[in-house]
Amino acid sequence: MDGGGDTALRWLSTLAWVSILGIALGITGCEASGETEEVTRSASPSPPSVRTALDEPCPEGVTIGLGAPFLGRDFAKFSTTGGTVYVSVGQFRRGASEQAGNGRSTVYLGARARPPTYDPHARRLRGTLTTAVVTEDTWSAIDLTEGRYWLTVADGWDVVIRSCEPDGITSR
Repeated sequence: MDGGGDTALRWLSTLAWVSILGIALGITGCEASGETEEVTRSASPSPPSVRTALDEPCPEGVTIGLGAPFLGRDFAKFSTTGGTVYVSVGQFRRGASEQAGNGRSTVYLGARARPPTYDPHARRLRGTLTTAVVTEDTWSAIDLTEGRYWLTVADGWDVVIRSCEPDGITSR
């Protein structure tokens, strides 16, 4: 073949490999999303939207203290009639230790039908529906459908959730 034919053949070969790789990644993505899809079906038809660093929402409404549901040790339970749930973390570890959040924490939330499992070696939490980063003196808003949920935090205690609806959340 001439130089142009070799270039076209290499291009087609590369295109074939890229297509095969794309198909393989698509299949892997489907398998990985199957777990998320299962969690989503039991709690919410689509992944919840999260908004962070908000000022205090609605002074009225329902507020529930969840204590200190630390990642890998404990999780808090609550139910919602659906809508926006606000999360705040009031106290944080301070200092230079690896665990110190220094005024920030990740909040993990999932469907109660699938309790969280934590692998401390991989530092991975399974069963999570969504996460939000909460910064000291702010709230994160998470839009949820009606359901029963669990919540745990990477750092901090004095975890509080709030709904602007009178019957929007319960600790059951």
